[in-house]
Amino acid sequence: ASNTFGESYFVDFEAFLRKAFSAPRKKLINNLERLANFQHIFTTLNIPLNARPNEVSTEQYHHIFQQLQGAL
Repeated sequence: ASNTFGESYFVDFEAFLRKAFSAPRKKLINNLERLANFQHIFTTLNIPLNARPNEVSTEQYHHIFQQLQGAL
């Protein structure tokens, strides 16, 4: 079966998730703030700015990560 994402995508995505869950009781946006301006990304994806890491779906994490890669 062919995969649309390369191995480097998953290595980078895993590092992104580690950052996202680095402080699970804090707001997700605070855990990620050093990576980029996430207010715009969260607003675009209809994710509350006060969401905790466990309140965001796997699909939403992929969308956040893809938005981040487009911003870099």
